[in-house]
Amino acid sequence: MPRNKLAPNLAQRGIQLGQDPSLEVRYIFFNMDDPLIGGYTPDRVALRRAISLGYRTQDEINVVRKGQAIAVHAPYPPGVQGYEANFKTSAGEYDPAKARALLDMYGYKDIDGDGYRETPDGKPLILKHNSTPTELDRQYDEILKLSLDEIGVRVAIRKAKWPDLLKESNAGKLMMWRLGGGATNPDASNWLQSLYGPNAGAQGNRANFKLTAYDELFAKSQILPDGPARTSLIQEMAKIAVAYAPWKLTTQHVDTDLWYPYVIGYRLHPIWTGDWWRFVDIDVPLMKLYEAKR
Repeated sequence: MPRNKLAPNLAQRGIQLGQDPSLEVRYIFFNMDDPLIGGYTPDRVALRRAISLGYRTQDEINVVRKGQAIAVHAPYPPGVQGYEANFKTSAGEYDPAKARALLDMYGYKDIDGDGYRETPDGKPLILKHNSTPTELDRQYDEILKLSLDEIGVRVAIRKAKWPDLLKESNAGKLMMWRLGGGATNPDASNWLQSLYGPNAGAQGNRANFKLTAYDELFAKSQILPDGPARTSLIQEMAKIAVAYAPWKLTTQHVDTDLWYPYVIGYRLHPIWTGDWWRFVDIDVPLMKLYEAKR
């Protein structure tokens, strides 16, 4: 897929290409119970929003995903119930100048002159991000560090195996961790439930986000039928999530599939992928002709 297009040699062979955004959302969560980055006071909200504004999402798309991703603007992806194309938030905004100004405004300043900011009360500001010892996570970590260096925020990267990080996340011990969530059904509540207060911790709300206004909207949305009223509630929850920033929303991956010209009926379903082969067939005469020409 050079430059995100089917290679000419494959196109000449009749290889078919399909690209669809996956029904998933990728994000970095912030532990709202953490004494440094958590909390609901204006200074803590400003810190998380500054991190969000300073993060180089486009670098993640171009470098790590090789163009096979798009930036997300809500805590649920396009293509699900509750999503509207004209609804946008500031979740995908990249503005390091605004991030620095926000940190300055709330007292996160470089007091000792080492290039990194301290907390408003003068204590060291060192974020602790967690990731696995893989090449993929190494690339993500580099983008995160580059992003935070640009706004003067120091981050320490801790490496651990995924199962160990999961256990620590269940116990609420991680300050930051990169995760993602895919759809079990095409509805925005798949992701919104991961910010619902009663689901805090091991139930899926790993940011431990607990806000009465959000929880009331979520509970109400669960008993309404699909329609404008429910979509309005979903959008209000998205605004709250972006405003308080328990997640730094990043990307939605693009699924790229290739198949031979003699494969009939292939298209991978975005949710149901278990036994797609039952609906696919082979044009045997075309396959023999194709193989004979190779």
